[in-house]
Amino acid sequence: MGNLGLKPRCGLVLADFEGARQLQLAGHARAHFGVDADIDQTGGTGRWIEFQVHSWRSTPLNLTQRCRLLEASPYNPLVRGVASAAFDGPPRSLVPR
Repeated sequence: MGNLGLKPRCGLVLADFEGARQLQLAGHARAHFGVDADIDQTGGTGRWIEFQVHSWRSTPLNLTQRCRLLEASPYNPLVRGVASAAFDGPPRSLVPR
């Protein structure tokens, strides 16, 4: 997160392993430390990462193996208030088929 203070330009890739697609996001991010928020909102870290999307594209995911969902990871909190069809929940634990 310290790198975001020096160079805020960054990207995210959200992979849909079952659908063999990926959503690529490019933009700028800013780290907020010492956030006074409910533990459910920051996972107890007191930190936020604000990400401003400047461009996006959806492309096929180049995989040599197909994967299937085993179960949702118990270490990722549920995401609430996300209004996007491109994201349908927290990251998932996947294994090759």
